[in-house]
Amino acid sequence: MCDSPASLQEICLESICDNFLDVFEEYHVTFRTNPKYVVYEKKFRFKDSDMFLYNELSEMLFNKLVERHMLCDETLNIFSEKNTRLKKVKIRKTRKITHEGLEILKQHKVVELDCVNFKAMSIDKIIECLSPWSLANMTSVNLSKCTFIDTLRRSFMVQITTLKNLRILNLSNTELNQQSLQMICEDLKYLERLDISGTCVKDLSPLLRLSNQLTSLGVSDLKCISSMMDIIMRLTSLRHLDISLVNETTENLEKDVINQLLFFPESLPELISLEISGWRSVIDGLTLETFVLAHPKLKYLGIVMNAAAFEQIFTEPNYKHYKHDLVVAGLASENQIKVTLRYHYEKPIYVQKALYHLFQLTASFNGARADVVELVLSAMGEHPNKFGVQVAATACLYNLTRGELSKSI
Repeated sequence: MCDSPASLQEICLESICDNFLDVFEEYHVTFRTNPKYVVYEKKFRFKDSDMFLYNELSEMLFNKLVERHMLCDETLNIFSEKNTRLKKVKIRKTRKITHEGLEILKQHKVVELDCVNFKAMSIDKIIECLSPWSLANMTSVNLSKCTFIDTLRRSFMVQITTLKNLRILNLSNTELNQQSLQMICEDLKYLERLDISGTCVKDLSPLLRLSNQLTSLGVSDLKCISSMMDIIMRLTSLRHLDISLVNETTENLEKDVINQLLFFPESLPELISLEISGWRSVIDGLTLETFVLAHPKLKYLGIVMNAAAFEQIFTEPNYKHYKHDLVVAGLASENQIKVTLRYHYEKPIYVQKALYHLFQLTASFNGARADVVELVLSAMGEHPNKFGVQVAATACLYNLTRGELSKSI
């Protein structure tokens, strides 16, 4: 069932990681903390000092070390400007990197920085590790699930406004507050895409400064969303809108919030994608259908854990209003479930529900389904400590590999 074998490039990267000391050598840097003590710091470098990797290869190696949990202060040293070039930097879920190690980024012209769930240092310390060129030219920053608060419990939010050329900013699930949002909207004049989901923001009025240019907005899990819908509907340039619920529940929110938007089908005419998952039974199917039909540019709709996903317009290809070019994330059909697992793989609540509904479908599968197995395994790998996800995924794998099906794998 190996329908897509690894590329030669991927095999080479894996080989480098498996045989790390064949390519790189260990050396030690010594320095004194005081007259009595000498500290030896281990680092790695290319054995061939003249080796040079252009930026695409450098970034592939960097990402592979992150994936293999091998990126740390010692291995970061191999990404010197003499041997590598980094423009797009991605760091995920690691505590092995210190401020001193990350300062290697000062040697590079970074234009995209993606640090998700990176709790090793505060956001202002991360930004301090960038070169002046990077600060002036950075276009995209994702600091989702990072923190503005340093080890002394002090909060610094001013640093983010030094990135004057920023177009894309994700500060979801951070301590971002109302004052900081005001500063961002005043100082980052080129901002086009903003995600402030799960933050402490209570008023979206500052976004009106960007109303002519803001094309993407994420406001998932904002506790005061009921008072924000009027502002959202005035952001007429929006093409992508996420007002889903992940950690919040409808019990804590005003029930008609989402319908404040859907009851006005003429609103937000440029929408290409709309994420309203998690609103459960609040959304009326007919109202949603009318809204979708009034938005011919809409290409993606997220309605996970919404009863509206079972409406004919989203499940019956022969239905007169069915949109064949609309990608739907939901739980009502195999296609919807697969989209949910691809688009929402980082959200364990959605993943567990999708796997539960997938399990019910797998009982009727007749042939080996490599595509489905791959999605299930990815979900398990993304959430190794989520018991509900692991149980649901294991049940799916059992059905996908039972009996004669195992002979096709």
